[in-house]
Amino acid sequence: MATEWNIPEARGPEIIDIAALYEENPAPESGEFPIDALAPVMRRIAEETADTYQVDIAVPAMAAIATIAACPGKAVTLTGAASGRITHANVYVIAGAPKSYGKNGAGTILTPLINASRKLSEDFCKEERPKLRAERRIKEVRARSLAKEIAKEGDERSRARRMELRTIEARLEQIARLDARLPTYTIGNATTAALYETLRRNDETLLSYALEAGDLIRIVLGKYNQSKAADFDIYLSGYTVELLRQSRVSREDSGDMFPCISVLWFCQPFLMRELYSNEEVLERGLTARVLPFIVERDEIPEEDNTERFMHAGAAEAWAELIDKAIALREHPYQIECSADARAVFRNFHNEAVKLRNGKYREIEGELGRWRENAARIANGQFIADALVKGEMQPGERLILSGEQAERSVRLARWSHLESLAMLNMGLAERCWGRVERLSEILRRHDGQITLRRLRDNHGFSEREVKSLTRAFPGVLRVISVKPSPESTGGRPSEVLIFAAP
Repeated sequence: MATEWNIPEARGPEIIDIAALYEENPAPESGEFPIDALAPVMRRIAEETADTYQVDIAVPAMAAIATIAACPGKAVTLTGAASGRITHANVYVIAGAPKSYGKNGAGTILTPLINASRKLSEDFCKEERPKLRAERRIKEVRARSLAKEIAKEGDERSRARRMELRTIEARLEQIARLDARLPTYTIGNATTAALYETLRRNDETLLSYALEAGDLIRIVLGKYNQSKAADFDIYLSGYTVELLRQSRVSREDSGDMFPCISVLWFCQPFLMRELYSNEEVLERGLTARVLPFIVERDEIPEEDNTERFMHAGAAEAWAELIDKAIALREHPYQIECSADARAVFRNFHNEAVKLRNGKYREIEGELGRWRENAARIANGQFIADALVKGEMQPGERLILSGEQAERSVRLARWSHLESLAMLNMGLAERCWGRVERLSEILRRHDGQITLRRLRDNHGFSEREVKSLTRAFPGVLRVISVKPSPESTGGRPSEVLIFAAP
């Protein structure tokens, strides 16, 4: 990273201008949103929404990507994008937009999914809940009767009744969980505990959706914890659909879960930047999983005389697509990458690797999921293409084309270049923060300390120290110090010192 930054000579913090450093080392430009890369039905609803509500096309387009990704849950996966890996369809989209920007208009993209979720809840309340409550009352009466009989008969004669009682108690626990929360496809602002319990109720699959996600981001950053510790383990597991177990002192162990979470959050731009500057969020890879973007607005446009409205055909086609995509949950579907698609994903991965080995070496993990996010988008694009054509049938061989992969890569690249713009400023600040930390350690050690001691006692790797000295040659320097004549010999030591004044 450091060798590619244009760093001015400096002798102290008063000379380093982080904002200027950021301006002199810009991230690659993302350019205009590649709307033509979306599947036709998705493109049409995004374009009409953007025109009707006068918002940036990226807002409804990325909302459409998140919506289609949430529909199939765990049922649709992609193989072959990366060797030995299976990729689910869920994605994490976080959009930064100013107040009164028109996010509610873009939120209409989710209307079909929200309507389907409402119908799911209503049907449960009308049909399933009365049956469950009647079953619970009957089983509670039977459980009390069994308990009395067991108490009278003793252990030896009541083995069968005990087994029946255990079966009833397990079913009563299941009924209690089903009755406590409504079935849903989406969840809004919720604590981590509420998200966990709602996932358990809904086949471990949800879309976390919020037009004002300030509280959710503050939860992730640990703002509401007494310890102020970040709280996003569930989102790490929910992205990769990997094992999660939560145990709390205040309640029973909830057991194993393999959550599948999709995210569509809108927030103020300053919250987005706060998320991307948080050390723990960066170190543990949450932001690497996100498809982010920020919509900036220089001035508020005046309303003109044009009457704008959504065409019924676009909304109906989008709603029909969403209903069909939700129905995919009934069967498992595995999409295979064609050879052309694998090549597209491989080239995109190598594109990220070049950046990881170069300018962004110090935060290379942030670029480590470019291919995976593109593959996740590809699931959604395949679904949108295939369902419109009526080609996605259970048991049918499904092949992702090179053209579909290329479209998905274009969408992923646009968002990830947006993330680099946010990371770039934070990277400059992060580097200077590490230099200040090294300077503080040096002052405590009379102006010099071995790289070995920095590694063992302070967590600075040799590579990082040398990278920082190359980046800030006017502040720090590494020298080689020979063993003193009084010592028993040995190799020279590499020592960090302040640069000469």
